[in-house]
Amino acid sequence: MDYEKIRLNPAKFVALTSLHEDEFDYLLPTFTKELLRIYRKTSRGTVRLNKFQWRPELPSAAHHLFFVLIYLKENPTQEFHGAVFDLSQETVSSVIKDCISALEETLRLKKLLPCKQGEAYADFITDLKKRFSDNRNFYVGDALMDCSEMEVQRPLDKAEQEDNYSGKKHYHTVKKLIISLFCGYITFASHHFAGAVADKKVADLEEIKFPKDTYLWTDLGFIGYLNQDVNLVIPHKKPRNQELTQAQKDENQMIASYRIRNEHAIGGMKRCRIMKDVIRIHKSEKRDAIFSACAGIHNLRTIFRNI
Repeated sequence: MDYEKIRLNPAKFVALTSLHEDEFDYLLPTFTKELLRIYRKTSRGTVRLNKFQWRPELPSAAHHLFFVLIYLKENPTQEFHGAVFDLSQETVSSVIKDCISALEETLRLKKLLPCKQGEAYADFITDLKKRFSDNRNFYVGDALMDCSEMEVQRPLDKAEQEDNYSGKKHYHTVKKLIISLFCGYITFASHHFAGAVADKKVADLEEIKFPKDTYLWTDLGFIGYLNQDVNLVIPHKKPRNQELTQAQKDENQMIASYRIRNEHAIGGMKRCRIMKDVIRIHKSEKRDAIFSACAGIHNLRTIFRNI
């Protein structure tokens, strides 16, 4: 695949990578630095003695960033991705591992990754308010919370099958708790949980520390969630054998019109098809790195397209 040729076609470039050229160029200098830092060592972890040379098929850091963004966006098999770039499957596996590490570190240095630790969330939001204090399009106040499930391959272990089977989705999943802002910026992504774990239990286990008097908009999956720092905004549940009043229905509709923004944020992250399709990666730490990278890419797009 010819990076230079596709770069000249903006529509095709964004279709393949999910980023515009200016967003790509914003990441490239830091990505180059981080990738070269990784390549200072060999695959065995020893310091490289010979001068590093780029592969002929990927002759620059820009080609590597293009390579990994297409992998995340299109989620091809490694054999197919190798055929497109004239690389072996083993080389693709190695390059993807290095590029995702470099991309995740790049997004961290650019402060685009969501918070991962519940106890650090309040400080994360305080820092975010300072960064976007001059941008009217970024209201850092109310929070929207929901869980996102990623479909995984059916585990071989019977106990693990039962843990990962989601009765809601009717397939095997892993689950993450997602918190976003009204503008779509993802501010929190939890650890992975088995698909059978209830949404409220995930929120309880994460023990998230919110800024005082935060308004938290959620759905009925979080009924009973208690947090002294938040004012919970949750739809009315239909009483058994009864109907909601018209006022309650109107309020539920209003709440849903705001909560949909969190669904849009999750959907924006899933523009990378590796988050939408059945994920073929089994190691939890690699799944987490990919999830973080996709969330960071979504946050990058949110910032650039709301300035």
